[in-house]
Amino acid sequence: MSAARAVAAFDVPRVQRPQVALVQFVKDWNRSTGAARRALLGPPGPDGSVRAVAVVAAVAHALLDRDGGVVPPWVAAARASEDITTCGAAVTSPFGRRIVEKSPPTCAQHRVYFDGALLDRR
Repeated sequence: MSAARAVAAFDVPRVQRPQVALVQFVKDWNRSTGAARRALLGPPGPDGSVRAVAVVAAVAHALLDRDGGVVPPWVAAARASEDITTCGAAVTSPFGRRIVEKSPPTCAQHRVYFDGALLDRR
């Protein structure tokens, strides 16, 4: 699943678990290399919400940081309007604070936090 498709899936109101799109994006990333990976990072369409773009960008940035890739401009620029977790927990809650602690360092740039173990999904 490309970043653009993950953003679109994240924004669909009927999707009950938008994290499924993130997991699929990570799995596809981890199973690909080179040009296939670059294709996954095409920019999202203009209809993606700021929140959805920031969430997918945070995950993409962490993957690129881990694997030594070049961060595309749309990924570098994406930022949520407030600190959020991908699981919906408030960052000020005990669980949210734990997610922030376990998140990759690149998450702070996007104000989006997730458990770094997500990056290992195959």
